[in-house]
Amino acid sequence: ISWESPAALLEKVIAYEAVHPIKSWDDLKNRLSTDRRCFAFFHPRMPNEPLIIVQVALVHGIADNVQTLLDESAPVLDPTEADTAIFYSISNAHEGLSGISFGNFLIKRVVDELAQEFKNLKTFATLSPIPGFRHWLGGKLNEPDKDAEAELLSAAERKALATAAGTGTEPAALTSLLQTPDWLQNQELAKALKKPLMRLCARY
Repeated sequence: ISWESPAALLEKVIAYEAVHPIKSWDDLKNRLSTDRRCFAFFHPRMPNEPLIIVQVALVHGIADNVQTLLDESAPVLDPTEADTAIFYSISNAHEGLSGISFGNFLIKRVVDELAQEFKNLKTFATLSPIPGFRHWLGGKLNEPDKDAEAELLSAAERKALATAAGTGTEPAALTSLLQTPDWLQNQELAKALKKPLMRLCARY
């Protein structure tokens, strides 16, 4: 799917996007730029009705933040210079097909196609939300009669988080930090939280 695709199809790409909502036509145009790719599966009898859609960014190195990929003001990379393809959104277009595993098959097809088109691509990765992680972590941290943070974190992590939280004491440092508004924008807090959150996320 490209910016030259029929407007009716592009409207469906906007409507069916379930991961990172497309805010405007300019946003969509950015996602269909020369350093981006958008693919979909179609049924032969429904050529203008996508069944599942995947969006890909062609970049240098593995991105760790989807906002950098969606930034409309970011410079456009020559796709022939990209060494990494990041799959940052995959959306089922129809609820009735949600039990059918199109996604894995589509990604494998796209990897093959991109590898043929761009010989410099060495790495293929997904950058995806993790549904339910925050709820799971909150449940673990709020278990009654337990020192949850002692179970979830190493002693060194607890000490680093207590320092970052400015509490000077270890209990509930993780809980306190996660309740801090915009902690991700605070470099010191984000750095302290990154390692334990990634490890807990892998456990989840």
